Amino acid sequence: MDSNQDTAFTRFLREAAERAQSEIKYTPTYFLDSLGAEGGYATANKLLLPGKPPSTGFVKLWEHRRLDLSVEALILESEWWSYFNEDTLEVARSRLASVGYKVRERQPGRELVKREATRLSAPLMDGVTVAPTRVANKPSVQRFWRISGPPENFLVAIQRGAWALNESNRGMWGKIKEGDTVIFHSTRSSAVVKNPPSSILGFATVGARKAEKNEFWWPTEISDQVNHWPYTFDLSNICLTSTGISSLDLSPPYFLADAAHKYAWVSTLLENAIPISSIEREAKAKTAAVPNFPLNGSIAPINETYRQVIFLGNGRSWELIKSSVAVDDLEASLLGDEDLGESNWGDVYAQAASYTNPISPSHEKRLTKVRIENAIQKLRVAFLEDFTCQVCGYSQSYIGKSGRLRWIIHVDHIHDKADGGGEEMSNLWVLCPRCHMEKTHGVLTIDRH
Repeated sequence: MDSNQDTAFTRFLREAAERAQSEIKYTPTYFLDSLGAEGGYATANKLLLPGKPPSTGFVKLWEHRRLDLSVEALILESEWWSYFNEDTLEVARSRLASVGYKVRERQPGRELVKREATRLSAPLMDGVTVAPTRVANKPSVQRFWRISGPPENFLVAIQRGAWALNESNRGMWGKIKEGDTVIFHSTRSSAVVKNPPSSILGFATVGARKAEKNEFWWPTEISDQVNHWPYTFDLSNICLTSTGISSLDLSPPYFLADAAHKYAWVSTLLENAIPISSIEREAKAKTAAVPNFPLNGSIAPINETYRQVIFLGNGRSWELIKSSVAVDDLEASLLGDEDLGESNWGDVYAQAASYTNPISPSHEKRLTKVRIENAIQKLRVAFLEDFTCQVCGYSQSYIGKSGRLRWIIHVDHIHDKADGGGEEMSNLWVLCPRCHMEKTHGVLTIDRH
C-alpha cells in the first residue's frame, strides 16, 4: 500500500468512526488517535496482529450490534482486503466468527460469500480469550522451527518464558502457531564464554500469546539501549539437554547477575549441548540427501529427518526445566470434561467431597516457584458446577485441537494457595476469566459467612 492508498484507506476508516459517533454515540478515541499518528494501514495491522485479543472498540461495537463498523468487517467486506496478508485476514475472520457476525467477504472472481458462525453464549469481555474458529478439512499441524542466538539469550528466554524476533523476521513471527516446537540452537557467538560450540541446547512449545514489546530484554538490547527484537512469543514446557541447570538459582534477572554467575550459568547450559556437527552426521547417515542443518538467520523451519535425529537419536534424554502448568501464581487453566469420562454427578461429588489435601509443601522451588496442585480435583469441581461461573453464570465451550469438547473456565482457591489453601472441595470455586481477574484485583470479595 503506497502513501496515496494509505491516505484513502485512513479516510475510509475515519468515515466509519464518524458513523459510530453519529449513529451509536460511541467515540473510538484511541482508534482516532492512532489513525492520526500512524495512518490507517499501520493501525489496522496493529489491531489485527495474530495472538492479540480484540480491542475495546471491537467489544463496544459488538455491544451495540454494529460490528459492520469494526476494522475487521470494514476490511473483509471492502476492496481493501487485498492489501492485507492471509494471517491478518484470518484474525479478522476468526474474531467476527466467534461472536456470530456473518461476513460478506469479497474475493476476486467470486460472488459474496456468507460465513456461518456460532454466537457466544455470553458477552465477549476483556480478558476472555476465544479460541480461533476451526476450518473444515484444514487440521492444525504442529511444525518444528530452529531459533538461534548466543547461549546467554536462551538463559533470558528460560527466565522470561519467551523468545523474540527482529523486524526482518516479522513474517516468520506471524507464521508461528501455538503448539509448534522450537529447537534452541546456540551459536558460536557469546559475550560470556570463549568459542562456544554451535549446538542444540533444548526445545520448547510455542505458547498462545504473541506481543510486541517495548522493553530491553536481551544483553545486546540492554547494552545498545535499542529494542532489536520486538516481536515476542511465549514458551512453555522448556526442556534442556543440561542436567545441572535446574540446580542453579536463576531467580536474579540475567542483566543483574555478576560476571561469575553469568559464566557459571552459561557454562552449565552448554555442558551437555549436542553439537550441530553430530546432528548432521546422524541425519546424513539416516537420509543421505538431507541438506545441512539450517543455520542462516534467526529462525527457520527444520525438516522431518532432523526432527527425528534431535528427538530420537542416540537415546537422547531431556530435562523439563519450566512447565506451562501452575507456574508462580498462575491459577488459570482451560479445563475439559473428557478425563471424567461418563462419570455421573453423584460419583464425582463423592470423590470431590472425600478429597483431603496432602500434608506436603504447597510449592516446589525450581527455576521459579512452582505450585503443586491436584488437577483432577479441580476438574471434578468444575464438572460439578457444569463448567459455569458461580458468580455471573458465564459458560463457554469450544472444540480443542484434539477434537474434544473443552471449556473456558478457571477453578480458583478461596483461601489462597500461597497462604496454605488446598484443593479440598470447600476451598475451590469456579470462575470465568473476567470474574477471576476481578477477584484477584479486589473488585470481587468473598463473604466467608
